[in-house]
Amino acid sequence: MAFGSTQCCASGSGRCGRSTRFAGAFVALRLPFVVRRVKLPSALAAIDLSGYKPLLIGLAAGVGEELLFRAALLPLLGLWVSSALFAVAHLRTAQLAATRGQRVAYIANTFAAGVVLGLVFVHVGLLAAIGVHAIIDIVGLSAMQRLKGLRGAAAAT
Repeated sequence: MAFGSTQCCASGSGRCGRSTRFAGAFVALRLPFVVRRVKLPSALAAIDLSGYKPLLIGLAAGVGEELLFRAALLPLLGLWVSSALFAVAHLRTAQLAATRGQRVAYIANTFAAGVVLGLVFVHVGLLAAIGVHAIIDIVGLSAMQRLKGLRGAAAAT
């Protein structure tokens, strides 16, 4: 089967579903251990992510960015250029990273995420790309809030 083929999902064989569930379970089980080891840059400590803010931000970014970068720009400019523009649009967010190396890694990861979201858009559809993007942002922002909580609890003891 060729790279990028949607045959395994479309055929109903369940292979894609099982691997996706496995990957999701792995991330969910590993996330608490990763969150405890990650250093939180001081610029992120000031961001208020209380209550439903991670959910609202994640949904807004998922819908808005996917409509712009995947639905509007990808058909006009192609996967690589739209993914590069997606990374450029996140340069300001990269400034929150503590070191230059972390900023470069953030932009590289954002470009890769743009490519993956573009492939999801092309092979599955816009709603799937919005859902994946929203989940990534919600999990990331929730992990950031949890990390802030762990740091605050450690400082209080």
